[in-house]
Order: sequence, then structure tokens, then C-alpha cells
Amino acid sequence: MPKQGTAQVDEAVGLLVGGRGWRKRHYLFESFMQSPGLNADVIGTTTSMAISNKNFEASGTNATAALCALDDNGGIKLTTAGADNDQTGVVAHTDTDQTSWFEDEGCVFDTDQAPAIEVKIKTGSAITDQIIWAGLAITHPATYDVSDDADRVVFDYDSAAATNGGKWRLAYSVAGTDYTHDTGLTVVADTTYVAQIFIREDRYVDAFIGDANDMGSAKHVRTANKMTANILTLIPGVFVEAQAAAAKHMYLRYIAMGFNNN
Repeated sequence: MPKQGTAQVDEAVGLLVGGRGWRKRHYLFESFMQSPGLNADVIGTTTSMAISNKNFEASGTNATAALCALDDNGGIKLTTAGADNDQTGVVAHTDTDQTSWFEDEGCVFDTDQAPAIEVKIKTGSAITDQIIWAGLAITHPATYDVSDDADRVVFDYDSAAATNGGKWRLAYSVAGTDYTHDTGLTVVADTTYVAQIFIREDRYVDAFIGDANDMGSAKHVRTANKMTANILTLIPGVFVEAQAAAAKHMYLRYIAMGFNNN
């Protein structure tokens, strides 16, 4: 087999088979060909079962299936219901045996198996009075707080002037201790971002975020602390939350994940 960098390529299938190759890691990709419904939709009427996404469900305070709508440019548009503190987001379906995106008898995004998540999102036409977050967490409760979970790692943006000056930051928790890192990247309306979070084999985190149309300027954060060992209950999620009595929106193009399964 020919060499390509430090990896090898299988000529028959064209896939990398080295340390970063497909055969060492398990990959999942969701581009939202069906819009997410509420959790009940996946086991509801025949109609709701047919049209609802089977991997992800709508979630958040006052979220409904109608607020997770297919978008003309691919993926979905997430819109809050219109009241202060309303949230709309998506998380992996939490029903047993429904999808391998969820750890309960599906794939386990274990911190010891080098899990990685990538999301492509687009901000709305306005970015005031809102919070956006995307990444891996154990729970996604009402009213976002970086201390929600003892262990988590997400990118977030809070439009409040006192919160990181309108820039993306990496927020993570290790056994109940919370840390935040300013990426230095200012959040701009109507802009598409790609965010990547990689928990390395040594459990330190490499994270990248950048304008999808200018990834050469992407910002890199490497954490100074290891994630807790053997956390098995991380769930991928992406959310927008209103901080005023007005509907807020954003777009989610895809979520991708991978982890070592050797």
C-alpha cells in the first residue's frame, strides 16, 4: 500500500488505514435529511415516525418540532419560541436502542477513546440577546450555565457584554471544576462557523473554531487540564437560547463524530 504522510491508503477502497484511519475509528455523520421532532415523535403516530429524524431530537425550554425546521441551504434552522430564556436545540435521541449516537446501548463517547466532534453552524441575522453552545455534555438543562455538568466540553457564545466580549470561547469542566478559554474569535451575524473538539488519547483537548469561508484564520485552543478519565455519558448537542422576549435563531448544517474503537 502506498504511504501518505504517516498513514497508509488502501488502494482498493481509498481509505486511510493508519493511526487516523477509518479502520481504527468509528465515524458518525448527521446532515439532517429529516428534521428532528420531540422525543415522543419517534414513537408517536405513523406520520410523525416517518418524517422525524431518528438520530436527533428537538430539545430545550418550550422547544417544538416546528422550531427545528429543514433549511433550504441544508441542515436545519433552530428558532426559539419567543419568550426570555426559551431554548431550541438538538441532542442525540435518548431512547434505548434508538440510535448509536446515544450512549445507552449505542456508541459510547468515552473520554478514554479519543472522541471528537465537529459541527457546522451559521449564526442568525442578529446575534444580540442570545446564547449559542455546541459540543459534548452530560445534560442540557433549562438556562445554560457552564457549571451544569461535572464533566463537559463545548464552544459557547453569550452576547452579554460581560461574558467574553462577544467572542467564542471553549468552556469545559473536569470533575466539577470549570474552565473557560477565550478563542479571540469575534462572533459575527450571518456567518458560518466550523467547530471541532478533539479529546486526545492523553485526555487533553484540542479545539478549533473558524469562519467556514476562511479556515486559515481558525483559532486553536489546547486545554491545560485533562478531561476526567472514563466518562461514558457525553451527549452531542447544539443549542440557541434567547436572553430577551423575542425569537432567536441559528442554523445547524451537520454534526460529525468519531472515536477509537480498537
